[in-house]
Amino acid sequence: MSWLRSFTVADAGSAAATVVVFPPAGAGCLRLRAGAAALPPGLELRGVQLPGREDRLADPPATISRRW
Repeated sequence: MSWLRSFTVADAGSAAATVVVFPPAGAGCLRLRAGAAALPPGLELRGVQLPGREDRLADPPATISRRW
């Protein structure tokens, strides 16, 4: 499942700019939906849905692989 959620209705590749937002600690991306309606045309809003939030509740936490 993808980590990014899109909250604007636009044709693929038609946005002039993409804004990527991390929701506040402990929250999911659905709270970004209301803000997407207020964006000017030409902007695409994408939220980062972390594991353990909303529809990713059952996903395992992300791990970091360190190879130094």
